Amino acid sequence: MDHKHAMGSGGLPEYRAELFSPDALRDPFAHYRHIRDLGPAVYLPQYDIIALGASQTFRTLSEGRMS
Repeated sequence: MDHKHAMGSGGLPEYRAELFSPDALRDPFAHYRHIRDLGPAVYLPQYDIIALGASQTFRTLSEGRMS
């Protein structure tokens, strides 16, 4: 598996691996782990979205407690 990543212009780490390839769909857990390892929020430029690697990050953001 090729874990391509860099820092994005917005200051978030970027993850450029193909998350919807047949291999990734069969076994996505290595991708999930890598996203979590990069940080609480990771930019996926190929989809122009930000991924949150942990449910606690989502809860914190949704409750407005992230600084």
